[in-house]
Amino acid sequence: MRYTANKFLIETILILLTGALFALNISAVPSRYARLTQINSNPISNSMLLGQDIKKARFITSGNPVIDKNLELAEKGDLSAQYNLGLIYTTQFANYRKAIKWYTKAASNGHRASQNNLAVMFQHGRGVIRNYTKAVVWYRKAALQGDAIAQSNLGVMFERGLGVKRDYIEAHKWYSISASQGDAIAKKNLGDLYLYGLGLKRNEVLAWRYYLDSAKSGYVNAQLSLAWMFQNGRGTSKSDQQALYWYMQASKKGNSWALYRIGAIYAASDEITNNYGLAMKYYRMAAEQDEKLAQYSLGWMYSNGRGIPRNDKLAIYWVSKAAKHGEPHSQAFLGWAYRYGRGVHKNIRKSVRWYSRAAKQGHVSSQFSLGQIYYYGIERQEIDYSRAFYWYTKAARQGHSSSQAKLGIIYENGNGVARNYRKAHYWIKKAASKKNAWAQNYLGWMYYKGLGVAANDKKAVYYYRTAASQNYPVAVFNLGWMYKNGRGVKQSYSTTLKLYRRASSLGDASAQADLGSMHVLGLGVPQNFRKGIRLLKKSAAQKDDYAQFMLGDLYLRGNGVKQNLDTAMNWYKLSAKQGNSEALFRISWLYQRGIGVKKNYHLAFEWTVKAATKGSVAARYNLGLYYYKGLGVRKDFHQAIYWFRKAATKGSASAQYYLALLLEGSEGVEKNLKESIQWYTAAARQGHKYSQYRLALFFEQGRGAKKNLQQAVLWYKKAAAQGYPYADNALQRIHGMIDLPTIKSAASFTE
Repeated sequence: MRYTANKFLIETILILLTGALFALNISAVPSRYARLTQINSNPISNSMLLGQDIKKARFITSGNPVIDKNLELAEKGDLSAQYNLGLIYTTQFANYRKAIKWYTKAASNGHRASQNNLAVMFQHGRGVIRNYTKAVVWYRKAALQGDAIAQSNLGVMFERGLGVKRDYIEAHKWYSISASQGDAIAKKNLGDLYLYGLGLKRNEVLAWRYYLDSAKSGYVNAQLSLAWMFQNGRGTSKSDQQALYWYMQASKKGNSWALYRIGAIYAASDEITNNYGLAMKYYRMAAEQDEKLAQYSLGWMYSNGRGIPRNDKLAIYWVSKAAKHGEPHSQAFLGWAYRYGRGVHKNIRKSVRWYSRAAKQGHVSSQFSLGQIYYYGIERQEIDYSRAFYWYTKAARQGHSSSQAKLGIIYENGNGVARNYRKAHYWIKKAASKKNAWAQNYLGWMYYKGLGVAANDKKAVYYYRTAASQNYPVAVFNLGWMYKNGRGVKQSYSTTLKLYRRASSLGDASAQADLGSMHVLGLGVPQNFRKGIRLLKKSAAQKDDYAQFMLGDLYLRGNGVKQNLDTAMNWYKLSAKQGNSEALFRISWLYQRGIGVKKNYHLAFEWTVKAATKGSVAARYNLGLYYYKGLGVRKDFHQAIYWFRKAATKGSASAQYYLALLLEGSEGVEKNLKESIQWYTAAARQGHKYSQYRLALFFEQGRGAKKNLQQAVLWYKKAAAQGYPYADNALQRIHGMIDLPTIKSAASFTE
């Protein structure tokens, strides 16, 4: 069975059309600001032109008869003239002190528009020290006189808790009063309260209705919010067509965000036919107004050749504009570009610099990419596990499943942190809960091996099955392996074959290899060497080391193919090159026996070392023998004990026997009869006849244990039953020394 390797492939940040580029769920609901009551177009009339943008009001400088007329009337106490002078000084000359003077005169005498504008001046600290409390006082005075704008502005103060205690209910009250007079911004603000459930029960349908009402009045921010509602199916049926319509309405006033969103719809909508040409057009229009996400998107289109031939230089040009102004997706793009040399020369330092800028803003993919760079030491960047851990943790805490999985591997391997299987399990499980198939498969492996948790085959099967449901090839194979071996499930070769075929169709080379071996061995299917070898060769061509090893064995023995020792050696070497311990050991064995090659203990020893360091128990045992007998290396009992012990702890009975033999007392080795008898016992229980004989001898002589003829007879008889002649001689030697019933009693007790 396999799990995915502890190495993560270095992932390129692919900014997909459905990912960071076009699915940015950025709310189109803008911040709200207090508004100046609009300029009175008639210096003498008390009427107010509510729809006019103050930035478009145009006045001529001093000496203009309109200003002179206003000044003359204002000094005589005309409230409208005083108001107009305040507005002129505010918008045309930015002389806020004079504006305050005239607003105050009119406001003090009950002019509601002046009261509102005076409140604005106090709210923003224009010509006076900022004072939210005084702002609320003047907004309330105007609001109580029925000024719709003041009512809306007062609602903002309550919503934000400026100059008063935050009170969403009071905010709702004033917005509602203002909206009843037709104020578009108040309607938009009511929509916000219902959308986010601020002081009220969340009601997206009501939010949508208020946005619609406001949008129909031409309020751009409401049009943007309404489009967002349609695009996300919030409060109404999802409709990119309707979203496009309202973004178009907002774009008529040159709104750059609307232009950007139009481009995004044409580029990535699953409802409207994609039109990259139009997407480019609107992106460019928004980008030229310095809309950062549009600049980024335009660069992405150039980079991927969407709607225009690929042009990496122009991609970098547009993305750089946004990146320099702090747009994190663009900074991440530049990090990727410098990492892989797209439109710029490869430069890992610049890559790290741009990734870092994005990462510090919480850009999760950049955090993960930095983790990868520091963990693997990409290009000339030195490996730095502490920094890798820092960035993986940042991303993991934002729910980035690959980073969570990577943290699990770091804790398992102890890279830069203390090895901790429990924490490894914790993070792998986190990633698995995010439907990360790699993590689900690995979690299955952890339960199978008992890493950080109690070994549990049923849970291993559960997680393999979960990952397999996502067609993760390795998990499909592992699930098949569990059925093949009856681990956590009832053994079923037919189920195994189905799963192996499925994994094979998904391109899993190991599944093809195991499937081939089942045909070769006739497990669950009629034995078919031809089909099995064909599958093994297909897998071996994909560099599956097990398949290469199996082919070596087939050619070595001449099973299903003509025996060819040279071909066998070639397959073994291909498998060994990938670190397959059994292939490494097989090569050492061929040199040891002189099969297909000239006998060479030195080469046999070298290959055995390689196999032993890769974990082959048989190789560890053989390596112990080489040191014990001095074959291909100088005799060294201490090294022999080291390698015999490594194999013995993994259950090798022969290694346990030789370890016990050396511990009885050998040249330069300290005698340890107590440990010696422990290893003889372990090997004897596995049926090792030499160990059974030595163990019996210990009991007969009382060496390392209390003398016990009953136990001695028992183990002599076991060794004799396996045809060991010295055991028969020993039994004859002690015949008659104890009675037969005692021997039978001892035997039944031990067995």
